[in-house]
Amino acid sequence: MNVQQVQIEHARKERIAVGKAIRSKVPRAAHALWSPMPDRIDPIDLLEQSSLNRLQSLIPIRYGRMLSSPFAFLRGSAIIMSHDLATTPVPIFMFRYVAMLTSAILEHMQPPNVILYLG
Repeated sequence: MNVQQVQIEHARKERIAVGKAIRSKVPRAAHALWSPMPDRIDPIDLLEQSSLNRLQSLIPIRYGRMLSSPFAFLRGSAIIMSHDLATTPVPIFMFRYVAMLTSAILEHMQPPNVILYLG
């Protein structure tokens, strides 16, 4: 085993340990307790909101693709999942990680070169 392989294995063990620590704070069973909030926004309204800034001529194509399979629907309706999962238990450092990752990604994107495809 060379130095790089040792470093990779060490990093892997660290990630496993971090994952186990997170799981002890937020067990998988905690996610099974989800129920819609009383003031939950209608999922259709969320999809319509997410379509406001899209090219109107492409929206029917998007919805048609979403109808093709449950997986395609989930890809095209991420806004619904994000709203539903926003009320589930998540360790606070996970929010920091996502914010840091999003910031790092957006920092390197140039608006004219970004093409967002959501199904």
